[in-house]
Amino acid sequence: LSAKQESELLHKMKQENDAGADLRRSAYVHLLFGEMLSRTKKVTAGSEYVQKAISIMETNYANNLSVTEIASELGLERCYFSTVFVQETGKTPHSYLNEIRIKKACTLIEIGEHSINEIATATGIEPVNFSRVFKKYTGKLPREYNKKAD
Repeated sequence: LSAKQESELLHKMKQENDAGADLRRSAYVHLLFGEMLSRTKKVTAGSEYVQKAISIMETNYANNLSVTEIASELGLERCYFSTVFVQETGKTPHSYLNEIRIKKACTLIEIGEHSINEIATATGIEPVNFSRVFKKYTGKLPREYNKKAD
């Protein structure tokens, strides 16, 4: 319904006083609610799982967290969970988790109080893999990240 049609419908609801008016008013209310619901963002079960998964990732990124563990915590099979996650976010769960970790690592590097190994451990990335993963997501090695341009 257009805004004008909704307005006309509301006006009709107020004006009608015959024997069937109550029944028609009830139908109009259902019609208006139906229109309102059709305009709201559709929330699927998949998006609820994805939001829960993101919450798990954001609070447990420093742990040795796997996609299988996240899926299990949600009560889902790993492949199904990964498929739903990619459909909703456009990223694999592993990639999304690494992005969270690298954002946290960037913050820690900018603070400048910790070694690269400490930052790797604090963000849940094995120190031996940290530089490679960091460069994949930022385009720079950790030691290059916070240096001022000459």
